[in-house]
Amino acid sequence: RLQFSQVASFPRSHHRSLRQHAHQPALAMSRCTPELSKLAFAAQRFVKRRSKLHRLKSLRRKLVLARGRRRALRSSAGPAKGQPRKPQGECSAGAAKRKEAPAVGPDQPRQSALPEKKRKAEPSPTDGGGPERAPKTAAAAQALREQLSVRIEDDPCGDCPAPVSTFEELSALPGFVLSNLRSNGMTRPMPIQAQALPLVLAGRDVIGLAQTGSGKTLAFLLPVPVRIPAQRAVQHEGVPAPSVLILAPTRELAVQISDEAEKVLASQEAGGIRTACVYGGGDKWKQQRRLQWGVDVVAATPGRLLDFVQSKALSLERVSYFVLDEADRMLDLGFQDDVNELARLMRKDRQVLFFSATWPAEVEAAARRLCSRGSFERVSAQLAEGEGAGAEEDAGAG
Repeated sequence: RLQFSQVASFPRSHHRSLRQHAHQPALAMSRCTPELSKLAFAAQRFVKRRSKLHRLKSLRRKLVLARGRRRALRSSAGPAKGQPRKPQGECSAGAAKRKEAPAVGPDQPRQSALPEKKRKAEPSPTDGGGPERAPKTAAAAQALREQLSVRIEDDPCGDCPAPVSTFEELSALPGFVLSNLRSNGMTRPMPIQAQALPLVLAGRDVIGLAQTGSGKTLAFLLPVPVRIPAQRAVQHEGVPAPSVLILAPTRELAVQISDEAEKVLASQEAGGIRTACVYGGGDKWKQQRRLQWGVDVVAATPGRLLDFVQSKALSLERVSYFVLDEADRMLDLGFQDDVNELARLMRKDRQVLFFSATWPAEVEAAARRLCSRGSFERVSAQLAEGEGAGAEEDAGAG
């Protein structure tokens, strides 16, 4: 591949020739020097060979599809012309064997007619797409909440999902998320995660009251792959447009959330889930270049994010999953007007997650103002003694 930036040191006459024949790179390079003409025509031959290879691959795919359609037509058309049809009274050898099989008694278990090697293996409950477990009864769910020190403060719908004991019970989580949790030593959910994750995956607006170090970061990060649309468009009218926005009051917390997201949301699939961190006090142009590459999840502080939005470097019109972490601290630092302005630019049908350590009147008013649906589930969780020190190791910091 030839790039015109590689010939910046050529004389001015050569640059004039390149501009005159910009649509024909090989001809333009041949007008410059005889030495470069060989390289130019070699590149042209390479381009022709590559296009020929693409045509061959396309023909091969068409041939495979045509053969598949031909087999389907033959199987649906019945036997070929030369083969006689079987009389109605005649049956195949397999059918005769099935007729000769002994009848199954009423007390004997019914055997499958399929051979043993062709039976499909049942999916393991530890897989991401495994079957859902039997639902817990209301009494069992309440007993588990008491064991985890979790309380449901507000439940307007009256059908709050039961908490989970393991991450594998959340069948909606993709397999790569469960694999990342196991590889990072996160084996069981913390109390706030056990109750908040089923609510978030059900699409509810959630208010989580938990102290720092309770593992609330994973409570809003793990559902991200489920909430991101399958066919996502990372540009809106030519501007980067994420679908997940996480606001934090300080740059340290925003960086911590971004690092945790890259750890638990890492995927081997093409593209994967792209994250970016936007905060004040950092290199603004470096952060803007990172956004221009395309982004799905943005962890940011309100001031710098509003600066990017007002300068048309980022669009919030596709945000459908909105998280406020340490909301009480954010209001104490005077970010309430910035948060309200950012929320006004998002989708009206967004899902809102609101995490706070305290629940004063101003925090409750801000939560009701940001939850566009008008109702939310309020969950409070307390750390048991001895759990605070290992919160980061067992279920992620924050």
